[in-house]
Amino acid sequence: MSTPTSPAPDSGVAGLVKSFISRRVPSKNPQPILDFTSHVNTLQRGYCGQDGNGKPQTYVPVAELARYWDRKKVQAICKAFSPEPLSISFDAVNPPRLRLFSILVYTDKIQHFKSFLEHNISDLHLPIIDVPTVFQSPVYQEAINGLLKYQWLFCPLVLECAYLSNVNLDARHILPFHDEEEIKKGDSAHVYRVKVDKTCDKLHKASPVPACFRCTEANIG
Repeated sequence: MSTPTSPAPDSGVAGLVKSFISRRVPSKNPQPILDFTSHVNTLQRGYCGQDGNGKPQTYVPVAELARYWDRKKVQAICKAFSPEPLSISFDAVNPPRLRLFSILVYTDKIQHFKSFLEHNISDLHLPIIDVPTVFQSPVYQEAINGLLKYQWLFCPLVLECAYLSNVNLDARHILPFHDEEEIKKGDSAHVYRVKVDKTCDKLHKASPVPACFRCTEANIG
């Protein structure tokens, strides 16, 4: 009497289910993301400013992001996902969302970029302090946590006349200042002359007056 043969592991319904799952579950080639992460970790060493508490902090200017993200590299990020590559146009990234795109790549959450695009979130909304309601869903929790943590690295203060009036900066905002020189000391404030990193300075064309940073100190009685 012949012995019944066992069905092949991937035959029948089980095989169809496995085949379907293998087609639908995205896989990812991490190399383009690792390349950018390594580039940022090297690049930021050349840019050091200070946060609102006066502590040294490194940063990456948007000009460096513009130099890095060409069409080929953006496409490489999209094609890193299979079997369905991400659909992100270069014009949606450069220039309106260079920082946002970079943060999501750096935190390995670029698959959520389209959601930010659909809700018209761009670099103009960075840094984000109050998370939009639509992104408070658990689906976006890890992406938002990464964004809130690492956005400061990619969003140093840019000195520009149109955006410096009545601005309240978060203490985590990085000021691209160096070579401080104290020029006045008073009871409530110290005034310093500083050099501003040229990649973040749009004031020098509007005014020949050196930029100054005023550090206010509270009097405690």
